Amino acid sequence: MKSTLKITLWIAGGLFTVSVVALVLIVIMVDPNDYKNVIEGLIEEKTGLPANIEGDIDSTLFPWIGGVIGAVSLGNPEGFDDKPMIRAERIKVLLKLWPLLNGVLKADDIILENAEIVLVRNKEGRGNWETLKKTPSEEQPENAESAGGSSFHFPKIEGLIVKNARIIFEDRRDERRYELSDVRIETGEIDESKPFSVDLSMNVDSNAPPLSAHLSCAAEAAVYPAEHRVSLEGAKISIDDIEYPPATNSTRRKASSLTGKTDISGNCEINWSGPGIQVKALTIDLEGRKGDFSGVIAVQSEKIVEKTSGGVTKLSDLTVNADLKTNKLDLNLDVSSSDVTADRTKGIVKILGLDIAGDVGAGLAPGEKTSFNLTAEPVWRWKEDTLSVQNIKVTLYSEFEATGRLEGKNLSSKASWTGNLSVAECSPRRLVQNMGVALPELRGSDVLQSFFADMGFSYEGEGLSLPDIDIGVDGSRINGSIRAERFNPVNADFHLDIDKIDLNRYLPQKRDEPPDQTKNGDSGKTLESFKNAKIAGDLHAGRLTVYDADLNDVTVKLSVQNGRIKIDPITADFYGGGVKSVLSAGLYEETSDMDVTCRFSDVNIGRLVKALSKQNPIKKGGRVDLSFQLAGKGRKARDILQDADGKGSIETEEMTIKGLNIPGLIELTGYPFRSLLQKLGVSRELPDQMTIKPVSADFQVKKGSLAAKELVLKTDDGVITFDGDLHLPSMTIDGELKVVINDLAAIPMTITGSVASPKLSTNTAGVILNTASEAAASPIELGKDIITDPEETGKKILKAPWGIGAEFIKEGIPGVEENSNENKSQ
Repeated sequence: MKSTLKITLWIAGGLFTVSVVALVLIVIMVDPNDYKNVIEGLIEEKTGLPANIEGDIDSTLFPWIGGVIGAVSLGNPEGFDDKPMIRAERIKVLLKLWPLLNGVLKADDIILENAEIVLVRNKEGRGNWETLKKTPSEEQPENAESAGGSSFHFPKIEGLIVKNARIIFEDRRDERRYELSDVRIETGEIDESKPFSVDLSMNVDSNAPPLSAHLSCAAEAAVYPAEHRVSLEGAKISIDDIEYPPATNSTRRKASSLTGKTDISGNCEINWSGPGIQVKALTIDLEGRKGDFSGVIAVQSEKIVEKTSGGVTKLSDLTVNADLKTNKLDLNLDVSSSDVTADRTKGIVKILGLDIAGDVGAGLAPGEKTSFNLTAEPVWRWKEDTLSVQNIKVTLYSEFEATGRLEGKNLSSKASWTGNLSVAECSPRRLVQNMGVALPELRGSDVLQSFFADMGFSYEGEGLSLPDIDIGVDGSRINGSIRAERFNPVNADFHLDIDKIDLNRYLPQKRDEPPDQTKNGDSGKTLESFKNAKIAGDLHAGRLTVYDADLNDVTVKLSVQNGRIKIDPITADFYGGGVKSVLSAGLYEETSDMDVTCRFSDVNIGRLVKALSKQNPIKKGGRVDLSFQLAGKGRKARDILQDADGKGSIETEEMTIKGLNIPGLIELTGYPFRSLLQKLGVSRELPDQMTIKPVSADFQVKKGSLAAKELVLKTDDGVITFDGDLHLPSMTIDGELKVVINDLAAIPMTITGSVASPKLSTNTAGVILNTASEAAASPIELGKDIITDPEETGKKILKAPWGIGAEFIKEGIPGVEENSNENKSQ
């Protein structure tokens, strides 16, 4: 501000010198035009710049002494353009004769028309104005005030009128250009130490930042030369027609330019030899619009002081209110600071007591607003190109509180950031509820009740590093590190360790209706994002629960490269045994492929069933080995399973299932098997358990269907045979069971529906009961029975397999009356 004021005073001094020298010569000379060369020499002597009077000089002597000078210019110093630095087409200066004779300068309206001032800083950093000689006020000795005050007195002027002026500043070192055009200034009577009105307007254009605007200002000003002081009272500045960046047509303006206006009001005092600039009760109102964005910002400060001697600017009790809106966001901010200090010499800006309170609505939760508060102490060192923000604290409602710090370097080029963030324990569930966001119904009603985090971070170029993550969620603890060298495309690695986590609690509630397949979007474009990604990492979980099954000591190694995801391997302890799986998937836009191999070794089925059903029916044995390999192609995961081919095998040891025998298994379908046997008089007691002999079987998968043909389970009481298919995409089963009980019956059954809850039913028409073995152990014994008791033997024959239909017709089957018509017909 001080250098700008000096430049203004130098220019004003130069113009005033031109006027005074011309006036003196006008009094002496009859025709001053004959002495242009002399006048130009005197001007050059006073200003240090070459002068050129292009137009005529019209003079007057009484009662006004002075005249009107035509086009006049001041050239540039050596090393700059040949074009003039200052040029005016018309200057009118008239002084009253009698006050002048008494040593008092009193002027009529000073008029300056079509003036152009071009200020240039060359690539070496030197300005063309730096050769201007100092004004009288600048040339006075440092002890002038102590010796009796300043000898310079500002003249009394009826008014100053500037018409159609143009001021250009070019910084060729930084390639910046600022232009003030159509400058108009009108003042009231200017008298030293007395207030006078000032009214000015101009157009402003800039390339750094690229913007254009119209500025107007009205104020009551007063000049105190002896005190080196200028004051502005009740200043009102309006900046209209703001365009950022400037638009060339209405279409571009609507699409890409920020338009708006700014109103500034306050009182200002400039003292160029003392405390500097003091602004009291400053108020700034800004209003802007860009596309669907609109915003209003109000700035107030009780006092602004610029200490020119030390290059320090201070703002006290600063407050800012911002109201910003888009079609998706509604943001209101209240910003305050007790003290803002800018030291130009040291290149430091400090903000003490920064407090930002606000409400965010619409974008996060329609119809609701999220309240937040931020406090911090930022320090910006622009000469060092750094920013330090200490004591950061962010709160959302009363549920969320985060603290941390932030350090930034090389802000103007490739910025790098370091810091840390700590989140105090909070309830995410209550937080999102306060924000008006509805959570989906999850299986665990007690999840998202507790969360905390503590981590450091660093960001440089395109890379982000989180070297020491410590996160707690609902009793689970996550530690580790994540590092990303870049994000587009992704190049990252991670190492994470979880003590325990129950993912089952975070799954959506089970629903009876099947998923709406029409809502599954095309995942091709999503998969394409992995095409150039490169990710590698490992994850370890002490205990992992998925779909009610527990895995311990889980290790996962993941890599993504060249459009393929590989998990090689997944290993875990699984109910007394282990599981190892390897997966490879190619993710492409048109089609994708998957190849997975999995092996379960020495798994205890009893412990697994107990975990899933809370009961353990296995009395003895129960070890199982299962392995399979699948490969398929398709656009979606369901398509890949539909296309999948593969094979597998299963081996089990002998196991005893307690609380269930084969008749009991049959009655699970609702078929009253025991009642039928008792009615026919052939029922016998069986142990309340079932022992299954070792099983070894292979199976094939073709086009998403697992086929099991004549899978045989042998027990002490009989044999169970299964023929059917398992449809992998829908995880549904469709098969037939044949249960053969030794010496008693053969029962055909069907199993259909979801694997999670299959439907088991008995084909009653196909039931075969074997009761003839006891009635006729041999032909001889049968003959004896016929002779001894033909009537009773006949009854037994009717009960034999070939006579079972007659028994059904005679009495029916208890408990299956709903199928009686069908049974009788068969």
